[in-house]
Order: sequence, then structure tokens, then C-alpha cells
Amino acid sequence: MKARITETEKKVYEHIKKSLQQGYAPTVREICAGCGFKSTSTAHRAIKSLSEKGYLEKHDKLNRAIRLAGRKVVKVPLIEKEEQLNAASIDQADTFIDFNPPSEYTGELFAVTADEDIPSAYVRKGDIIVAETTGAKISVEKGGIAVVAQGAGILSLKQAVTNGAMAIGKVVAIIRYV
Repeated sequence: MKARITETEKKVYEHIKKSLQQGYAPTVREICAGCGFKSTSTAHRAIKSLSEKGYLEKHDKLNRAIRLAGRKVVKVPLIEKEEQLNAASIDQADTFIDFNPPSEYTGELFAVTADEDIPSAYVRKGDIIVAETTGAKISVEKGGIAVVAQGAGILSLKQAVTNGAMAIGKVVAIIRYV
């Protein structure tokens, strides 16, 4: 049985859980802002305590490296071309990344590398984008981020400039290595 947590720890845990469901782990400053803390030391203490009590897992000295304890890590294929999106090709990918999904997904997960900065979506060139296959092309609202196939079937991450842009994958997470 896990140890009881304080109200502050519960607030931090719920904020982290919500952020992970949106596809990213929060930074300490984002936790402070989301929980109304004035000092980062309050968030640091809560994270440390939640880790010690078995509620969180974290990697020291890495940004956005917090996850809920007990979640399974899955291998997600890093692919470059649309033709690799069929099940056989996904299973035979050359490169895989470890991903700790915040929830269950109905489609296959795959990853692509962002080839350009998209500041409004907090995406930087080189970020790893985890997406869920949708089985068919989906419509994306203006401003939405989606995985699209460019010329020669090369996969790319783009921000929709009009309503109804077609995408082959729904973005579920952004991973940035520093």
C-alpha cells in the first residue's frame, strides 16, 4: 500500500497527470504556475516526496522526465515514409523509441522527427513526435498539428493553415531531448 499524500502533493500529482494526458510532462515552473505555487522549491519537494512514496518516477537532471509510477513503457517505431505505416513495416522498423503512454490508444503508435520549428505548438526542429494511426486520413482544424505525407511519401509534422487539412496521424505526444 502506498503512503498517504498531502494536499500539496495531490495537487502536484493531479497537475502532472493532466499534463501527461495532454501528451507531455510538465516542467517544475509549469507545475508551479498550474498549482499556484510562488516557489519552485515547493514543487521540487512535492515531486521528491511523491517519488519516494511510489507515485511518480523521475529522472534527475532531465527536463520533462516525470511519469506516473507503474505505467508500462512501449517501443514506438520511428519512421520516415508513409509506406512504413502498415503493420508489417511498423513491426520491422529499424529504430524504436521508448514511450510511456499516458493513456490507451486504439490505433498503432508511431513516431516522426519534426523537420521544422512550429512555435505556436511548442515544437522544435528535432523533437520526436509520437502519433496514433487513424486508419484513414483525418481532417484537422486550422492551427492544429498533424503528421502529413509530403512529396515521395516523406512524413512531416505540419500546422494546418486551413480547416479540413488532411492528416495520417493524430499527435499524442512531443518528446524533446536536451
